[in-house]
Amino acid sequence: MANRITFGLNPKDFLDKATYDPDDDGVIAVANTEADMTKAVYDPDDDGVIAVAQTEADMRKADYDADDDKHVDNPSKYALTVVPSDDIIAEDTSESSMTGTDYIKIKEFQIILGDDLRQPVKIRVVFNLRGEIDDPSCYAYGRIYVNDNPVGEEHQVVGNQYQTITEDIEGIKNSDKIQLYAKTNASSWGAYCNYFSLRGRLGRVAKDLTIGTL
Repeated sequence: MANRITFGLNPKDFLDKATYDPDDDGVIAVANTEADMTKAVYDPDDDGVIAVAQTEADMRKADYDADDDKHVDNPSKYALTVVPSDDIIAEDTSESSMTGTDYIKIKEFQIILGDDLRQPVKIRVVFNLRGEIDDPSCYAYGRIYVNDNPVGEEHQVVGNQYQTITEDIEGIKNSDKIQLYAKTNASSWGAYCNYFSLRGRLGRVAKDLTIGTL
């Protein structure tokens, strides 16, 4: 069974950034608690008429200062997505292996993307790979699959010292399984992986721009 990784927007991410009017006196404050978030202002119809956030869905549209530059942004004008970065979403540090010359699955994560994220997304995959013996004729191969279909490049390492491989995989959708398959160049040799991780962060794109353009 795949390790299930959930990636979506948590309204708490907006704390300390969302603006709201606590006393209904026209003086804007900054949200510091979850309770404040239910008072945060947002534009539900994107028509310039401001309402007050009452639900989690509302909170995702609340005005907030995304990068602390004193410029208030409104997420409702943007689409949220996942973009590749070195921020770790999930990692598996156990050692797995296979034997033989045919590709066999040795690592797997299933990613669950929140409804608030534009899909498909692009995610960075990082893994360690080595062969069976310390010999220049010993090869191990690794390739990223999604839902048991090859999508990444074929990576080759020589010998039995772990090497780290990084690749950005695009086209990832909700419930997709991101997998590492491995093989060797001899039926009696093994390929080994002791680290497999998914990396990325929440990013914003204008709704009329292409995914991944920030």
